[in-house]
Amino acid sequence: MTELVSEDLGRFLQKMCGVPISKITLEKDLIQDLEMWGDDFWELMYFYGRDFGVDLSHVDWEAFHQSEGISFFELVWDVVRGILRMQRPPLEPTGPEPRITVADLQRGIKNRRLVLKDC
Repeated sequence: MTELVSEDLGRFLQKMCGVPISKITLEKDLIQDLEMWGDDFWELMYFYGRDFGVDLSHVDWEAFHQSEGISFFELVWDVVRGILRMQRPPLEPTGPEPRITVADLQRGIKNRRLVLKDC
């Protein structure tokens, strides 16, 4: 039998992310799928830890540095980098992007401690 998102976690994510409960599955990534960036991401993690009594101290939060939007400087820099990339081979990736899935959050609630594979 497939495990489902707990009712409490589903309601919490619906409230914090503005996503219907029917769209929240264990496989959903908080950043990529539920679009939780910047301050919204940090607020979600703060209230998740507080409301569910989950220890978040073992996560390498330095890996999560995304912002909510883009500044004019970042936009110009992205255009310049794009032009430069067309003139030279792409750089090798530095490593996988960290992920936090709904399943990670649910497991954290059960264990009272959030542990992520990528961090």
